[in-house]
Parts: sequence; structure tokens; C-alpha cells
Amino acid sequence: MDKRARQIVFILGISIIIILLISLTFAYFVPSISGTPSSNNITGTSGDLVLEYGDGSGNVTTGEFYPGDTIATKTFTVKNTGNGSISYSVVLENVTNTLTRKSDLVYTLSCSSSCSGKSETTFPSSSPTTLVTNTISANTTHSYTFTVKYKNLTAVDQVADSGAYFGGKINIKSN
Repeated sequence: MDKRARQIVFILGISIIIILLISLTFAYFVPSISGTPSSNNITGTSGDLVLEYGDGSGNVTTGEFYPGDTIATKTFTVKNTGNGSISYSVVLENVTNTLTRKSDLVYTLSCSSSCSGKSETTFPSSSPTTLVTNTISANTTHSYTFTVKYKNLTAVDQVADSGAYFGGKINIKSN
């Protein structure tokens, strides 16, 4: 093999190694979901973040509800298993909201750890919707409770929302 051919093989080899390293690095930071709906937890990871649902599912849905009802409560944790701080957003995806009086359906997002939540806010009608953004330190867990209520407004006829439904899925995204 002459000198020119060896240079081409060498350059090709280095290029393949660089492409492999970039691919592996990219794969590490791409969000993924593991587990099944029947397992205790569905885990989503993004870099050093782990999302665990208290009931095994991030889905927020309902059946029949009445004014004044607390319709859904969802608990979940965000863990940073890495060595550094990371910023993330809690998002609501796959949103469905067929209510006529959309402002009557509200949610709160409380955080029992050193993170911020969200006070009473109208349930979104589009997705994805960012609920809150926080930064989490290494080896720390943020614990959240997401609660959806249908307001009881005595001065308003809420019959228009009879048979309506809503839904969505809680997820996280690294920033």
C-alpha cells in the first residue's frame, strides 16, 4: 500500500471514530422512556434527570366530574442522579380540553422540596405547555403534586360543560 492510500485509510478511520463518539454523546442526552404502564414507575431520563410517577403513569385524565370536584391528583418526582446542577421544565403534553368554560378548570402544581411550583392556573388547551421551570442540584430530588379542580361557581350556569373531558401527560424536558 502506498503512502497516499495509507493516508486515506487513516483519515477514514479517524472520521469513523469521531462519528461514533458524537453518536454516543448525542444518544446519552436524548430523552427516553423506559418501563411499562403496569410497572410501579415509568422513568423518563434526559441526561442526569429521572422522572418517576407515583402511580406508574404520567397521564392525567378524568371521567364524569361536577362543580367543586378535585378531579385529578398526580404525584411525581424529578431526581438528578448526576454530578452537576441541571435546569429542567415540567411540561404537559398531549393536552385535550373540550370544556366550553375553559377558565373553570384549574390546576395547581406544588413542590415540597426546594423548588418552585405554580398557584391556581387555568388548565391549558394546547400542548406542550410548560408548567414550571426549575434547576436541580446534583443528587437532589424534587417532589411535586399536580392537582386539577373544576371550580364551583354558584352564580354561573356550568351545565355547558356536562359531558366534557380533559387530559394530558406530565413530562420533563432538560433546558
